[in-house]
Amino acid sequence: MAKVKNIINNNGNPAVNQFVITDGDKVFFQSYDSMVAMWDKKARKLYVTRYWDYSVTTRKHFYIFLNDYTSVRGTRDAVLQGLKDGTIEMVSEECLSY
Repeated sequence: MAKVKNIINNNGNPAVNQFVITDGDKVFFQSYDSMVAMWDKKARKLYVTRYWDYSVTTRKHFYIFLNDYTSVRGTRDAVLQGLKDGTIEMVSEECLSY
């Protein structure tokens, strides 16, 4: 069964419309109604959608998600390098479901 909670921002408060969804070995990050990423804990693989770089707000919370829930460093350079070398995979939103 999936568990949903607001991501905690840098001030220690729940961020409005920014969600972490945990379902077994998979952890998802959703911003508003858009699925942004999924971390597969078992495979230690990050999947992202085109929304990871949608806005300053989405990026800020996405980087918090990376730092708090994955082994990927939460920076633009780390994400771009991962996309380039294949350690992070770009997928469509439809591929990320819980």
